[in-house]
Amino acid sequence: MYIRYEPENGKILSISNVKDDTLIGRYATIDIFTAKDFIDGVKNENDYVVVPDLHDPDKVKLINTQSEQIDYDISKNIYQLPKTTVKSSSNFIIYQNPTGWRIEISDFLKSVISASDFYIKKVYNFYITDQNDPNVLLDKFAIKLSDLLFGAVEIQNIDTSVCKRSDISVYAYREFDTYEHVVQL
Repeated sequence: MYIRYEPENGKILSISNVKDDTLIGRYATIDIFTAKDFIDGVKNENDYVVVPDLHDPDKVKLINTQSEQIDYDISKNIYQLPKTTVKSSSNFIIYQNPTGWRIEISDFLKSVISASDFYIKKVYNFYITDQNDPNVLLDKFAIKLSDLLFGAVEIQNIDTSVCKRSDISVYAYREFDTYEHVVQL
């Protein structure tokens, strides 16, 4: 089965067993059970958007825009970024230096984020805590993912005394595949 959608905003245009390249939109395959839920009215097309899958750019995910946040289990999605002193091949890198924070993403993530308004409009939050203790918040900052498309982002208006510490951890919601916290003190 196929789902046809607008790549810019993820709006679902149709669900069918036929792929017609003369129609506007982009196609992706979906399983028969998901298609049946839409066809039978169990799922409403207006309640979902189609976004690129960050793990496989040839696949898509359906995101329910109407789901209740009560069902969201934050403990399964909060993530401590691995700390290192040397950059490796992570997709999302946060640099810590004595004067501040700098964030950059890989070219692969830039292409995924720019492919859909779903990611471009997101604001991503980072939490600086005592080392290995997410319960002691020292500082926090947020960035727009769209700002990362143009290169590294330097975080302004922060407490530089926290940046100078080596005994801290960085936490974020796990949205992407690989992260790295590079300490440059």
